[in-house]
Amino acid sequence: NKYEKAKAHLNEALILLMRHENSLRIAEAKYLQGRIHMERTNDKDALALFNEAKAIFDGETNHVGSAKCLNLIAMSTVRLTNDLAQGETILEEAYILQKNVSPTSFKLETLRYLARLKMALGEFNQAEDALTEAIQVSEQLQDVAGDMHVQFEYILFYRRQNKMDQAL
Repeated sequence: NKYEKAKAHLNEALILLMRHENSLRIAEAKYLQGRIHMERTNDKDALALFNEAKAIFDGETNHVGSAKCLNLIAMSTVRLTNDLAQGETILEEAYILQKNVSPTSFKLETLRYLARLKMALGEFNQAEDALTEAIQVSEQLQDVAGDMHVQFEYILFYRRQNKMDQAL
């Protein structure tokens, strides 16, 4: 199984990184381990790993690292608790951490997830603002795939408002 092999390699890497006390690499390994757990719908373990990684990124004042963890902390939290408002609060924290840094794929992810939660909460003006900014970020990054993801979010945005002509 590819997930089991990836998990084993990450565990081996983590042991080596701890010997060298490379905290940012340790945080990255924990983040990746969390992603594996999340993709396998093991959100409880994923959440623990994302929080561990975030604590390390916070200690290194690596705002982008902290924000990318917060993105998935928010999604894991929503999946575990169905608390959309809590997920929104966590994503707003991720957004604030990235406000004054160069655009990254993680900021694009934050904006997409934030738009989706705001749509689910019926906050359509704020959702549209997040999508507008997401388009700008994807253009700055020249990220064609990211742009396609944002366009998909726009389809959902219009569908949730029963504006089917605009969705198409």
